Amino acid sequence: MLKISKEQVALSKYQTLISKINAFNPRGNAMASATDNLQLPTNYLPAQIFGGVPGTFKETQIGHFGIYNILNMTIMEKLNDIAILKAIGFSGKDVIRIFVKEAIVIGLIGIAFGLLLAMILVKVMGNMWVGRDIRFFPIRFFPKFFGLGIGFGLIVTTLAGYIPARKAAKLDPITIFRK
Repeated sequence: MLKISKEQVALSKYQTLISKINAFNPRGNAMASATDNLQLPTNYLPAQIFGGVPGTFKETQIGHFGIYNILNMTIMEKLNDIAILKAIGFSGKDVIRIFVKEAIVIGLIGIAFGLLLAMILVKVMGNMWVGRDIRFFPIRFFPKFFGLGIGFGLIVTTLAGYIPARKAAKLDPITIFRK
């Protein structure tokens, strides 16, 4: 016996409704479309690896550039402090270690707030009534994706702190003081 899920039934009803709406369109072009987004072909390798929707990797890249930019500007603003640390005997590795730890702490705080907000939104949106056929908003909590988000967030913030810290650790304190 063929087992049909509630989502498939809802999608079928939605597609039927869309086809009825498009039947009244004299021009013949579709006013609306019904596509099961989970069945679309995935065009981006990271989305295939993580099981996400195509295009989500682009949005996360924008966030990564933002994180890198913030940490880079923080480190560049502290060049005088880095020069003082190096002048009193800190090595380049010590400077890198300081800023990587700072980046990890910032990342953990951001991840904690992001996870909390995401769990609240999933709970609230999952209880939203959408309509008679679909019933509740089709959103679910997947611990796998939250775990991937935590790991990916830590990797990004660690690299975003390490790369500019490595550049700053290579600078000569005398050249920094002259500026």
